[in-house]
Order: sequence, then C-alpha cells, then structure tokens
Amino acid sequence: MPQRPLVLAVKSVRYARQITNWRSIAAAAWRGQDVTCLQLRNGLVIEGSPRSQMIQLYKEIWWRDVYRLRAEPLRAGATVIDIGASIGMFSLYAAAYARAAVVLAFEPFPESFDLLSRNSWRNSLNVRPFQIAVAGTHAPRQMYVGPCYGWNTLWGGGEPMGIDRRRLLDASGHL
Repeated sequence: MPQRPLVLAVKSVRYARQITNWRSIAAAAWRGQDVTCLQLRNGLVIEGSPRSQMIQLYKEIWWRDVYRLRAEPLRAGATVIDIGASIGMFSLYAAAYARAAVVLAFEPFPESFDLLSRNSWRNSLNVRPFQIAVAGTHAPRQMYVGPCYGWNTLWGGGEPMGIDRRRLLDASGHL
C-alpha cells in the first residue's frame, strides 16, 4: 500500500539533522518526485540521477550506519575498496566521516560512474573512481542494465552492455 505524500514528507524531515536542503527533499516527497541532490551540513554535496534512490542510500549508509563505520571505526589512513560504488554514497562516507586515507571506487556502468566521478571531484575527497568491474577473472563481460537504477546484473533481464572486468589484483596495477 503506497504511503501518502504527507507521511513521506514527515519521514523525510526526520533525517534533516545532517541535511541542509531538507526543505526541498520534503517538498519532493510531498510531490512524489525523486531527490537528485543532497547537501550535507559537513559541506558535502552528493548528486544522483532521478532514479538513484538518494534518500534510501543516505539513510542506509549515513543514518543507519549499516557498514558499521561509527561502531567500528577505520584506522587512520586506511585504504577502502568500494566495489560496485554506484554514485559514491559509501565512498564519500568512508572518505569524509571515517577519514579513510584513500577510497578506491569501482563502478562499471557509465551513468553511475559519471555521477561517482562528479561527486568525488566536487567534494575534493581522496576518492579515486575507476570504470571497471571487479570479478574473479580478467575478461570483457556482458552485463545487463536493470529496470531500476542500480539493479544491474550479470544474469540478464535488461539492456545488455559490454563492460571491462578485471581481478582486483589486476585492477590495482592501474592505481
């Protein structure tokens, strides 16, 4: 059962403590529109596509800390590897909040990689984006763009796309 716009708007405001553009997010929720930009109180600006599920990613990574970086902080100067980085939400979190020395962010899909690159550049954090897929073997591979943003797969069900696939050790030669 779909939630009413007012309920969604109120829920959006709950996460406003770290977000400076919470009013526009609440307005988008009220109108049933997608959020394409988050402006955080720490100065970060995170851009996404209309289908990138920005609020869900933000709540999962920054609010709920599902990767447990607040509960189990990284050592200072740690290197973080983000495989399937999408728009860079976790990469930015690891670089900004967890103070990783460097985040190596791998994302093979062009639209996601473009947003990852822009978000990394815009926020001047040490996130290094790479447009390759990390896998167990080095070879080109067909992947499929799923029906929703970020639901891309190796097993069909969407638009086919050729990608560059490398083992992590092979990819590290490009760093």
